Amino acid sequence: MLLLHHHYGTMEFILPASLSLLLIFLWAVSMTALYKAPFQRSSKILLGILFVVVPPAAIVWLGKEVYLKYEMSKDVSERSSF
Repeated sequence: MLLLHHHYGTMEFILPASLSLLLIFLWAVSMTALYKAPFQRSSKILLGILFVVVPPAAIVWLGKEVYLKYEMSKDVSERSSF
């Protein structure tokens, strides 16, 4: 029991495991966002294949989409304040 805590209770295990879990979660969220994106079906299929083959591409795409939504909301709030 003490050996398990010594091996799995350290930052050398916890940090990579939590980062891996975060990246897997972000990849799954990007696949869901792709399903809801207003693209043609063929574009969604090609992007889905790209996201499976190169998983970091999905996370970059999701970050770009979040940034674009943020910029759009910032522009709308600036227009409504006048």
